[in-house]
Amino acid sequence: MAMQEAGGVPEFPTVPQTQPAELVVPPTPTSWPTVIGVIAIVLGALGALGGLWGAISPWFTDLIAARLPEAQRETLEITQKWRGWTISVSLVSLALAILLLVAGIGLVKRRSRARQTCTTWAVLRMPFVVVSTGVGYRIAQETLEVTARHSTSAPGMAPLTAQHFAELGTMFGLALGLLWGLALPVFLLIWFARRKVRDEVAGWA
Repeated sequence: MAMQEAGGVPEFPTVPQTQPAELVVPPTPTSWPTVIGVIAIVLGALGALGGLWGAISPWFTDLIAARLPEAQRETLEITQKWRGWTISVSLVSLALAILLLVAGIGLVKRRSRARQTCTTWAVLRMPFVVVSTGVGYRIAQETLEVTARHSTSAPGMAPLTAQHFAELGTMFGLALGLLWGLALPVFLLIWFARRKVRDEVAGWA
């Protein structure tokens, strides 16, 4: 140990001063990809089942047509008239449902391509909903005309009034279906247009 020449005081090596390390807390992962992803998966799975059933159900009409009363047979004839449309729209619905299912899985796994898949589905889904609702209205009108010819009104209610109630109920159902069908596509387009969301998704794998 070296000693200072002048006072005999031992000389210790100088220890460099250190600053305490700054703790880095990782950011808390956002929960919206899981929430929206699960919703998309559930709706996609249900839509796929509905589209599959819609594509095969018209083939069962011939099996039950002979056992139905006249009024129901005429209604069934309308279904048979639109069989090609029903099968086509069901197959498109099935394809869109599978696309939504893939988008939902991508969101849950936080894949960057999920944003493009969601927006693609939304852009394709909106005109599909509008067109299918319009044709659905036409089919409903034909069905109501057949029903009106064979139905009897409740006591005290004119046949024309009963027909109006049926038409209003049909219109309400179609309008509700239209709003429901457009709700998720519009939401996804608005959500993924946000800069904060785009920046987050860009950091995913």
